[in-house]
Amino acid sequence: MSYRVLSLFSGAGGMDLGFRGGFEFLADKYEPRKFQIVRAYDNDPKAVETYNRNLEPVCQLKDVTSLTPDEIPSHIHVVLGGFPCQDFSISGKRQGITVSRGKLYQALVKVIEWTNPLVFVAENVKGLLSANDGLAIRVITEDFAKAGMGYRVYT
Repeated sequence: MSYRVLSLFSGAGGMDLGFRGGFEFLADKYEPRKFQIVRAYDNDPKAVETYNRNLEPVCQLKDVTSLTPDEIPSHIHVVLGGFPCQDFSISGKRQGITVSRGKLYQALVKVIEWTNPLVFVAENVKGLLSANDGLAIRVITEDFAKAGMGYRVYT
């Protein structure tokens, strides 16, 4: 069996490549895994071009906040999302969830609610743990835990 994966905030596909496997890096071989990326979305044209050239040509240029349920492939088992980190990073202004970019994780929550995957992976920077004096990680964790099938969320 192969697990069907949907990727949001995909960038050039680093997280997707890690899930998919089937590559060599620095003399280490990463065997192919049973994850099939069936669709990926990012809003950066260069990232989409890079993704489609180097992985599968499944990445579409799209702002994930404008996705609708009918744009999502059926039977998704895994949802991946590396939502933007600039507002959580210790090298930034650390505005966290108080600004619109810091709330983009909510698009990931919405897609999880639509697809009810078996699992999801939401990736961000370590600074998320302390952003907004710890409020950001608490709110984001609660929002993910309420999505879909009542997931157990680990940080």
